[in-house]
Amino acid sequence: MSNTAKQRVQQNFTKAIMARRFEEEIEKMVTGKRTAFLRRETVIMAIALVGTFGAALLAVVFRTVFRTDPRSTAFIRVDRSEAKMDGFVMPGMGP
Repeated sequence: MSNTAKQRVQQNFTKAIMARRFEEEIEKMVTGKRTAFLRRETVIMAIALVGTFGAALLAVVFRTVFRTDPRSTAFIRVDRSEAKMDGFVMPGMGP
């Protein structure tokens, strides 16, 4: 190590100097302004996720509670025999 490097280490990196710098850094952290723990984006994302899961849960509950006939979703399915309407055949629903 060169003499200049040794002098720099002795001037800047002794135990006393490093302890003083550490104390100064701790003092800055203690007295400085703290940032908010929860940022706005985090809160908005949490509300959105809770809302999404809540809506899905509510849909399942409503479907379970208000369904009286297990075939109540039959209106979604089209029977091939009912596909004709006044002579019109729905595409993909052959005779």
